Amino acid sequence: MKSLLFFTDTFPLSGLTEPSFILPEIQVMDKSFDRITILPENKASNGEKVNLPEKFCIDQTFCNQDLSCNNLILLRHLFKPFVLQLLFKEKKRIKNRYQFFSFLRYINKALFYKAYINRLLINGEIDSQNTVFYSFWFSEITFALAMLCDKYHLTFSCRAHGYDLYDERVVFRSHAIRAYTLSKILHVYPCSEQGWNYMKKQYPTYNEKISVSYLGCEKIYNTFNPTSEDHKTITFFTCARLHSVKRLPMTYNILADVAKYFKDIHVCWQIIGEGDERSKLETLIVQNHVPNFTVSLCGAKSNEEVHKIYSKKHIDWGILLSESEGLSISVCEQLAYKIPVIVTNVGGLPEVVDESNGILLSPEPTSNELISKLTKYINNAELYDTICNNAYNKWSNNYNSNKNRVEFMKMLSVKR
Repeated sequence: MKSLLFFTDTFPLSGLTEPSFILPEIQVMDKSFDRITILPENKASNGEKVNLPEKFCIDQTFCNQDLSCNNLILLRHLFKPFVLQLLFKEKKRIKNRYQFFSFLRYINKALFYKAYINRLLINGEIDSQNTVFYSFWFSEITFALAMLCDKYHLTFSCRAHGYDLYDERVVFRSHAIRAYTLSKILHVYPCSEQGWNYMKKQYPTYNEKISVSYLGCEKIYNTFNPTSEDHKTITFFTCARLHSVKRLPMTYNILADVAKYFKDIHVCWQIIGEGDERSKLETLIVQNHVPNFTVSLCGAKSNEEVHKIYSKKHIDWGILLSESEGLSISVCEQLAYKIPVIVTNVGGLPEVVDESNGILLSPEPTSNELISKLTKYINNAELYDTICNNAYNKWSNNYNSNKNRVEFMKMLSVKR
């Protein structure tokens, strides 16, 4: 019997964004393994539990354990020789107490995960010879599995996205821990070429273990975004967490300037998502009202509801002006419905969007930059139709999850 242990952040218990990443993989997993156990590391306060096929079971041990502890308790790990060895390797990189305790927290989590998986192996609940271990994130669980490789022959791989890949996205990333993990892991799959290049530069010794695997996305409805005869309205659409990294207040100011420039056009901006930036956006909308600019904060919606919007309601442009970004699934979904997208030239975004299928802005975009690029499409319907078609072709050729996930699961399911 071929089994899979699949480690996630919160899926399938809750969460708003992870289901859209993982659900396209579930059906392919179902066909590739006889038994699948999902171990979410955390619980989220939002989203709904995802229903899964019978073959899947959920082990909530990790997410039911409160691993938060005070700094004094974390210091006990300094009595472990291997921790001192790692700390010695990082002595020049750890600059302050916040980085020091971030380092210890990572180890604390990994040791708990290691102990639990070890117990399952000892009790015979996991057959290491017939089990593939797969983490959706390059997180603490990968270090735990790497440590277990000194005792067991384990086949484990992981994906890598954004916060789990780029050092600047976390308080501290131990290169010593990551190098040790890479020495034991079968393969790491960054979801973008930019991520692939980043990892290969950081850890050149392990280049042969690093390969790009695009997540891609499903196209739930077999239709395209409907056209509109209303040439006096431009509709922009964002599907994202309301988080500072998405720079939604900046996006508001830029689109407000677009509305001021095109005085005879009504500019609409629809936002799907929830997060800490909501109140800031609400204040901005009230205090900086522009007569021909309407913003709709639509809250969180399921992935299926978002796809229904793409298939039923006209959208002229997707827009995502992130400060940093992996390879955005929401952008891929918009392309699948022939919706061109406006993005910043950061992270994995330029792999998905270029001037042939959308608008690529500088990392620090300005209102004038967007206005200049929008003008040629507003005045040329044929050119706009061309980039809409190119948007779909980009998705079909590179980011169709029905193709990508099948190939990925073939690689994953081969036991080494």
